[in-house]
Amino acid sequence: MFLSLALIFSAAQLYKIQSAAADIQEVADVASLAAENEVAEFMIAANTCDAIVLSMTLLAGTLYGVGIVTACIPPLSELSANIINAATKTAQARDKFSEKAAEGLNRLQQMLPFLSAAAAAEIGKANNIDGDMYSSYFPLAMLVPAKGEPIGKVSDNLLETGQYVEDLVPDMREKSAEVEHLAQRADEAKRAGYEADCGRNPSACMYERFNSLAGFGAEYNPLYESADTWSFKTALLRAKYYYSERYDNEDYYWDDHDEHASDSVLRMYYYDYAYTEIRQAYFEASDERCTFPKLFRNLEEMRSTSLYTKQLFPVTESDNTETVHAWGACSAADGYTHEVSVREMENANYAECERCHFTIESIANIASATTNVSSGFEYHYQEVRRACDEYNEVMEELEPLKTQVQEESKNLFQGIADVIADTESRRIHALPPGRYGAIAMVVNTASNDASAGFENTFIASGQTFGTRAAVSGATLIGDSSDSASSVITSLLDGVADIDSAAVGVGKVVLDSWSTLLRAFEDGQSALSDGVSRALNSIHTTTISGLGDWAAGELSSVFQAIGLEPVQLDSLKPILVNTGSVAARDTGQFAVRYSQIKQSALSASNSSTDLFSALAAGANAQMDASGIADGEIAIADIEFPVGDVVIPIKITVPQETEQEGATMVANCINSVAGAAASIAGIRSWQ
Repeated sequence: MFLSLALIFSAAQLYKIQSAAADIQEVADVASLAAENEVAEFMIAANTCDAIVLSMTLLAGTLYGVGIVTACIPPLSELSANIINAATKTAQARDKFSEKAAEGLNRLQQMLPFLSAAAAAEIGKANNIDGDMYSSYFPLAMLVPAKGEPIGKVSDNLLETGQYVEDLVPDMREKSAEVEHLAQRADEAKRAGYEADCGRNPSACMYERFNSLAGFGAEYNPLYESADTWSFKTALLRAKYYYSERYDNEDYYWDDHDEHASDSVLRMYYYDYAYTEIRQAYFEASDERCTFPKLFRNLEEMRSTSLYTKQLFPVTESDNTETVHAWGACSAADGYTHEVSVREMENANYAECERCHFTIESIANIASATTNVSSGFEYHYQEVRRACDEYNEVMEELEPLKTQVQEESKNLFQGIADVIADTESRRIHALPPGRYGAIAMVVNTASNDASAGFENTFIASGQTFGTRAAVSGATLIGDSSDSASSVITSLLDGVADIDSAAVGVGKVVLDSWSTLLRAFEDGQSALSDGVSRALNSIHTTTISGLGDWAAGELSSVFQAIGLEPVQLDSLKPILVNTGSVAARDTGQFAVRYSQIKQSALSASNSSTDLFSALAAGANAQMDASGIADGEIAIADIEFPVGDVVIPIKITVPQETEQEGATMVANCINSVAGAAASIAGIRSWQ
C-alpha cells in the first residue's frame, strides 16, 4: 500500500512539473504568432500604398486619355485642358505619395523588429499570474530576416508621357475644330442633296419627278425619311433608273414624221447619253463618295460631252446643198449618204430640213427647259450634283485632316497604355523584416516551490522550479478565405464621402478613381469600368464622328492592356519549426540560431546559456521612434481635386507606445541572462 501511494503521488508530482513546463511552450507559440502578425499588418499597409499608387497611375492615364478624347470634341475644348491638367496633377500627386510612402514604409520596416518584440512582450505580460505557481514570462521575438529590403519610389514615364500629351493636344484641338467645321459644311451639303433628291417630297424633287414622269416601282425609286440613312449614291442610282425608263418609253411619237418625232428622237439621244454617263459614275462610286456627271443644257456645255462628237445625224445632198436631219426615219432623209456630229455641223454649212427642222440648237438645248425650271427632273438632278460637288470638295480637305488627328490620338493612347502596362515600375515592392518568419525565445524566471499546493510526505519539500525556457517559430501564409480587399473598401468609403460633393472635373476624377481603386483586386475589368465611367460623364457625339471614334479607340487600346489583378489574400501567421525559419536566412541571428540548436540537439546532458548569444544583438534592432499619439504615420494622399487628404497610418496599442520600450528591454535582458538545461526531455520547436 505504501509503495502504491508513493507511486501515485510521485506520478502526480511529475504531472505537475510537466504541466508547468508545458505552459511556457504555449506562451512561446502565441508570442511568435503575435510577432509575425505585426509583419502581416505591415504587408497590409504596404499593399494599401501599392493599391493607391496603382490606382493613381491608372487614374492619371485614364484622365490623359479622356483629355485627348475631349480634345477631339470642339465644344469640350476647355474641359479637355482642365482634365489634362487634372491628369498631370494626379501623376504629380502619385509621385509625391510614392516617395512619402517609400519613406514611411522604410521607417516602419526599421520599427518592425521593435513592434514584433513589443507584441510578443505583451503576450508574456498577459500570461503572468500571481499565487503559489506565479509566472514571470519574458518573451523575446526576433524577426527573420532582421532587416527588410529598401523600398523605392515609383519610377516610370507617366509624367514624361503626360508632357508629350500636353504639348500635342493644343494643336489637336485646333485641327479637331477645323475637322468639325468641315464636317458641318459636308453635312449641310449632304442635307441639301437629300432635300433635292427626296427630302422635299411631296413637293418637287428627283423622287417626285421620277414618279410623275417615269412611273416605276418603289424598288427603283425609294423614299428615305432621313438624311442620316440617305447617301448621294442613292440619288445617282435613282437617276440611272430614271433615264433608263425614260429612254425605254420614248417611242410614242415615232409614227408621226414631223418635228414632234424629231424632238422625241433627240430626247432619246439625250437619255441614252445621260444613262451612259451616270451608269459609269455609279460603277465608280463607293459607299461614301461618288461623282455626279454634269449633264449639258446648252451648246457650250455640250461641247465637252461624248454626244458632241458622236455621228448620229444623217445628211442628204440635193442641188449641191447638204441637209442634215434629226434621224434617219425623217421623211426627207431618204437616201442619206452619211452621218455627222454636232461638232461637224458647227464647222460646215448645212441646210435645215423642212420636215424635222433639225438644227444644232435642237439637240444642244434639249434639256435646257427641264434644267432651268423646277418641274424638270434635271433641275433637281443639278441641285444634287452641286451639293455632291460641294460635299466632295469639303471631304477632300476633311478626310486627311481627320486621319491626321486620329493617328496622333492613336499614338498618344498607345503611349499612355504602354506606361500602364509596365507593371513592374509602378509598384511598391515590400520585402520586410520577418518575411521568412519569427522566432520567439521565452523564459519564465519565476522560482516556484515545487510542492506548493501539493504538500505530502511522499515528496521532498524545499525544491523549486528553476528558470524555464522555450522557443517557437511562426511564418506567414496566404489565406484565400480572407481577402484584404476590405482595406480597399475602406478607402472607397472615404472617396464616396468626398465624391458626393464633387462637381465638374472633380466629379469625373473621383468617379473614375473610386472604380480604379478596385483594379488592385479586379484588374482589367476595373480599368475598363473606370474608363467607361469617365467617358459616360461627357457627350462624345460630334458631326465629324471624331468624338465617338476617340472614345471607342481609347476603350479599345486600354482594353488590350490586359491588366492582371494583384493577389489579395490576407497573410496569417502559422506555427512552424524554428529550424525551417532560420534555414531560409543567412543573417547573423539565423545562422547562430541554427548552430546553437544543432549543438543542443547533439548534446546528451549539458547545461549551457542558450539564449545569451542569440539575444546579444537584439537591442541594436529595436527602434521605437516614430510613434505619436498611438499612431505611426506612413504617408498622406493629397488628391489633386477637392483638397482631399487621406492619411495612411498604423494604430499602435497605447501600452506599446507608453511601456513598449521598457518591456522589450526587460525581455532582452531576461532572455540574455537566462540559463536552461537541455536534457532531451522536450524537443526543439
